[in-house]
Amino acid sequence: MLWHDYDCWNCMLWHDYDCWNCMLWHDYDCRNCMLWHDYDCWNCMLWHDYDCWNCMLWHDYDCWNCMLWHDYDCWNCMLWHDYDCWNCMLWHDYDCWNCMLWHDYDSWNCMLWHDYDCWNCMLWHDYDCWNCMLWHDYDCWNCMLHGYALPAQV
Repeated sequence: MLWHDYDCWNCMLWHDYDCWNCMLWHDYDCRNCMLWHDYDCWNCMLWHDYDCWNCMLWHDYDCWNCMLWHDYDCWNCMLWHDYDCWNCMLWHDYDCWNCMLWHDYDSWNCMLWHDYDCWNCMLWHDYDCWNCMLWHDYDCWNCMLHGYALPAQV
């Protein structure tokens, strides 16, 4: 009361010393977190990390982990609840991530093998081409590109 700090005084009435510490710093975000007894929120406020704080408000801990890593691609994936996308982001594999955006799981499997010939075939939706690529048979693949039938085996 000597300081004429009524927020501080209210904290004292509740015997809420965390709240009181916030008031000493004049940190109202911190105080709101303390009023909700939300310590995850409070930690975010101490770091002045508002993305982190938003995640805490949604009780979205995957989102929060992304924010701790400052990985905004990861965070976007979490907002969509797209866990395939999130795994791609953890590997920092952007080809994989593009596949996930298209919901193209054949293409995604190719990316996991780091097989770009396979991936190109998948982009064209050319499954004959893709079979050739799986066999690593480039003569077969050239035939598929030109539309020729394979020669008969003698």
